[in-house]
Amino acid sequence: MTAKEKLEGRIYPAIKSCVGNRYKIITGIFSVYAFVKSSLNTNIITEKVSLYAAWVFTFFVVHNSANYFFNAWEQYGLEETEGNEISTGKRIWYFMRAEGFFLIAMLLIIWMGYFFVIK
Repeated sequence: MTAKEKLEGRIYPAIKSCVGNRYKIITGIFSVYAFVKSSLNTNIITEKVSLYAAWVFTFFVVHNSANYFFNAWEQYGLEETEGNEISTGKRIWYFMRAEGFFLIAMLLIIWMGYFFVIK
């Protein structure tokens, strides 16, 4: 399998999927917190549900970011060995920093939402 086949068949779709999953994670966490907050009586069950939701979404965010980082790293290696005259390194590192920012921002949103909104 050539580098171009790996890039077009596996790496590019995987990175596109990771970017699409960001929006699903954001929508999901706000939906769960809105559901828990809108219940009339906040009892121990809803606090446990929100705690489990926070841990599950933390796992989703970390897993999604790890997939993005590994795929971007492999993309960098494959595109550089492909013989491109224009270096893609700066572009990929820019997107990896953006993914790192998303990871930190989402973890803050998840846990600040749990501690300040739910509790």
